Amino acid sequence: MNDLENIPFFLVAGLLFVLTDPSLALARWLLYGYVVLRLLHFAAYFTVQTHDMRATFWTIGSLILIYLTGHTLVVALAT
Repeated sequence: MNDLENIPFFLVAGLLFVLTDPSLALARWLLYGYVVLRLLHFAAYFTVQTHDMRATFWTIGSLILIYLTGHTLVVALAT
């Protein structure tokens, strides 16, 4: 259920972020980082790890989404 809520938002936020023409290094770190964190979150959930571990992965991923969205809004409003 968590993926159904987060992945579509990531796809939209990632596409809009890429359209703002960020540096390639920043885009790679953020987009690949989010995917890795989602995979780690899934692995932690699948192997029945503690809530704290899953929450850490989820929180960092959410911060990436917030940055993607905020950066996109700042660039869009600046033009």
